[in-house]
Amino acid sequence: MKLKQKPLNKVHKKLIKRYIGMLDTIFLREEKHIMIMLYELKKNLKTFPPDKTSRWIGYIQRFLIEQNFTTVKKERDFSRPLFHKAYKKMGYKIPKTKDLK
Repeated sequence: MKLKQKPLNKVHKKLIKRYIGMLDTIFLREEKHIMIMLYELKKNLKTFPPDKTSRWIGYIQRFLIEQNFTTVKKERDFSRPLFHKAYKKMGYKIPKTKDLK
């Protein structure tokens, strides 16, 4: 069964663009590695499997949050509507939101 990947590619593309924008003026060693990852994702978005892209983006998000470029809440609020729209187009049930406190 071939997965309908196009809606997820659109979400991943927006996240990649967002994170490149956060890091485009930073030149420290780890940030350089993150930028390389982002440009590799951008270049290979149509060929990488969605789970690989998601893992890389999760790693990048962890770094950006750890370095105070963003927060979990900001990224959740930014990406959740994008993913829900993609899931709807793909025919997936939208997962219920669960507040973990």
